[in-house]
Amino acid sequence: MRPDELGRALAGLPENDDPNLMVGFNLADDAGVYRLGDSQALVQTVDFFTPIVDDPFAFGAIAAANALSDVYAMGGRPLTALNIASFPAGALEPEVLNQILLGGQSKVAEAGCTLVGGHTVQDPELKYGLAVTGLVHPDHIYTNAGARSGDLLILTKKLGTGLIANAFKADEIGESDLAEAVESMTALNRAAADCLSEFAVHAVTDVTGFGLLGHAAEMAEGSGVGLVFHAGRVPALALALDLAAPGLRGGSRDNQVFLTPKVTVIVTASPGKVDRVRELGADHVIDYKNADFSEAVRTATDKKGVDIILDHIGGAYLRQNLKSLAVGGRLVVIGLMGGAKSEVNLAPLMVKRQQILGSVLRSRPVEEKAAITTEFNQVVVPLFAHGRIEPLIYQILPLEAVTEAHRTMESSAHFGKIVLTI
Repeated sequence: MRPDELGRALAGLPENDDPNLMVGFNLADDAGVYRLGDSQALVQTVDFFTPIVDDPFAFGAIAAANALSDVYAMGGRPLTALNIASFPAGALEPEVLNQILLGGQSKVAEAGCTLVGGHTVQDPELKYGLAVTGLVHPDHIYTNAGARSGDLLILTKKLGTGLIANAFKADEIGESDLAEAVESMTALNRAAADCLSEFAVHAVTDVTGFGLLGHAAEMAEGSGVGLVFHAGRVPALALALDLAAPGLRGGSRDNQVFLTPKVTVIVTASPGKVDRVRELGADHVIDYKNADFSEAVRTATDKKGVDIILDHIGGAYLRQNLKSLAVGGRLVVIGLMGGAKSEVNLAPLMVKRQQILGSVLRSRPVEEKAAITTEFNQVVVPLFAHGRIEPLIYQILPLEAVTEAHRTMESSAHFGKIVLTI
């Protein structure tokens, strides 16, 4: 189900007041945890889905690895598993289900888990997965709600398997294109889980159907912190980047729809451009010439402030920008149109743990420029090519009209780029 639909389905369900229930469905975590005693608790999860590859053995292994990962994400050790399968009898031979079960059992055995049985039903659509029970010490449970400011985010696998699997189901790629994704999806998170005890781990989650940002949003909300991603550092399967370029669809699109209400965009603009900025999708537009934009920002955010500001003015607005930032917020300065100097009281900045970052391309070493250019070509250019990003162009003039172009820029009457053709 889409995350927004699942939220509606769960709305109003009474929460359990059993004092031994340590993690329940109300926390949107990977599995439930029930205390058995001072030194032992049960971890329980269930997960199944439709085939995402044609090879029945590989499908069984993928589904089993996915279900087992929920237990690892809670800090637990898988103990027993039950098969869950719906099978279109008459449409497929029983040997297909046999291969699926063998694939699943291969991962159950690899996890040191015991398969104790299962349940099958007849259904027009094939589905398979596991109900897994594990054990964990009550004092060593990992949840998705314990992240702290300053933590580093570590991913155990590359992203993009969902995009690749959906493209295969839509006959956009062939079986030979699946190899890297299948290898990733059938790899247990057991080795990663075994390493956790060596580090001060505050929060863990299993990135699956809701995607990285969907699960990250749950972790951020549950922990009361923000998560910052650097797109160029996020590991992804090579084919997934190509498939994402034309635009999101399926589960990825659903996840974006789910997250859209959680992101608020506030823009400052001059009086004549306020309506145009609002048309482009900004949630709040502030006429900075007729209002104190720092106060307007605080009003729009219930006095919390914003998490990040992208500023090209510089010194003239430094104090107002810092006043607009939330605790732990970041001000990224990319231009100095309002001057390079400003006087600021550092005490509030320190108390609120804010950051001021500067970024400019011109002074960087050639190697850095080359790396940025390569990443831009890989990530951004395809978005232009497929129409997902469109440049705002105000006017196209011949090179001979450069004087006219400068006059327009100086008047600030334009909205978008002024392009000179050679």
